[in-house]
Amino acid sequence: MTINRRIVTTIKDSLSFFPVVAIVGPRQVGKTTLAKTIMADSGKSTLYLDLERQSDLFKLNDAELFLSQHNDKLVVIDEVQNKKELYPLLRSLVDEMRKPGQFLLLGSASPELIRDSSESLAGRIAYHQLYPIDLEEAPDYISQNDLWVKGGFPKVLLAQNNELAQQWMENFISTYLNRDLLQLGLNASPKIIRNLWSMVAHLNGHLF
Repeated sequence: MTINRRIVTTIKDSLSFFPVVAIVGPRQVGKTTLAKTIMADSGKSTLYLDLERQSDLFKLNDAELFLSQHNDKLVVIDEVQNKKELYPLLRSLVDEMRKPGQFLLLGSASPELIRDSSESLAGRIAYHQLYPIDLEEAPDYISQNDLWVKGGFPKVLLAQNNELAQQWMENFISTYLNRDLLQLGLNASPKIIRNLWSMVAHLNGHLF
């Protein structure tokens, strides 16, 4: 099931004005699904590249040649933080074409992504933060209590049962602690960070 996200209209508006638009947010929050919805509604040819897929990375071995061959399309680049050397090239390509809606970038909400891209693409890029599903976006059959207990990540919210939801969340937390936070530069032990998370969770609604 696809959940309608309120931010779709805002992103489409940005694509009608800016040559590059970036959607940032944590893993599994729905960036790729949102991007594919925008691609389907774009009214023009599109190209999707996932930079965690080796075959797509290989296509960008000569990125200038490859992207120049698709300058009539909306090019969506997922996990763009895996190839940050693309940003200066994108600046050159958008300055050459001078038209809106050339690139849609997806990536984790890391300070490095925004910093690296903004250095090369200042004035050419609009950023949008995608958050987990909120009460206004949740389907009618999902109660406020379910959203409160499970959280707003689409996979866990739409899981067939509580056991699958719990299993997904445990795997997500493990990946986030052992991989994503390290990539963000947090060098503390994953065990210590998990303990901190548990402590903060018990202070929900209180000053910390």
